Amino acid sequence: MRVQTWVKNDNLQKKTCTLQTSIVDSTDKVIQVIKSEAVINPGQLYKFDQTSKPVKNPHLWSNNDPYLYKVYTQVIDERL
Repeated sequence: MRVQTWVKNDNLQKKTCTLQTSIVDSTDKVIQVIKSEAVINPGQLYKFDQTSKPVKNPHLWSNNDPYLYKVYTQVIDERL
C-alpha cells in the first residue's frame, strides 16, 4: 500500500517530525506501522511518500464480504 501525506510547518522554526502511519484490520489490530522522519522548514508543505510491506494473507474485499482496513496517521514533533 502507498500512503501520501502532506504536512505543513506553520511554526517560525524548522521542525524535525516523524510521520507514523498504522494499518489496522477490522478488529482494530495493528498489522503494520510505517515511520518516516523529515526536517520541515517554516511555511513548507512537505509530502511524505510511504510504502508498506505487502500485507500477509490479506482479507480481500467483495460485495458479499465488504471487509475494510483502516489507516491512522500521526505527526510526532521530535522536540516534545
